[in-house]
Amino acid sequence: MDRTIKCTDCGELLSNESDACQKCRSSKRTVCMGFSDKVSFHEQLRGKAKKEGTKKPVKEFIYGDEKKISNNTWVDKTRIIDRENNQYVEIIKDKDTGEIIHECKEPLTDHFNHGSAKFKKQK
Repeated sequence: MDRTIKCTDCGELLSNESDACQKCRSSKRTVCMGFSDKVSFHEQLRGKAKKEGTKKPVKEFIYGDEKKISNNTWVDKTRIIDRENNQYVEIIKDKDTGEIIHECKEPLTDHFNHGSAKFKKQK
């Protein structure tokens, strides 16, 4: 919080509320207080592409912000699951520095034993 005291009559900056203005001797005061806060917005785009005759979506994607549970910070997440081309891609970057925290690019059939694939059986 910022706080300044000025003489109402001449605008002179005062150091104390109780003193008379040294410039004009007025005792009128104007107290200015400033407050600030930070507001941030986070977005995420998710989607699925389906094909007639298939049960699961042929493609799923996530792009955007996600809160990292371990340290309560925001990260930039990209995840693509492409069943038609047998691809799994996940890239997680630090929102502030752009540093890659996690990167996984592999065939979807090899993606098991971590995350939501922990209980997927290996073929």
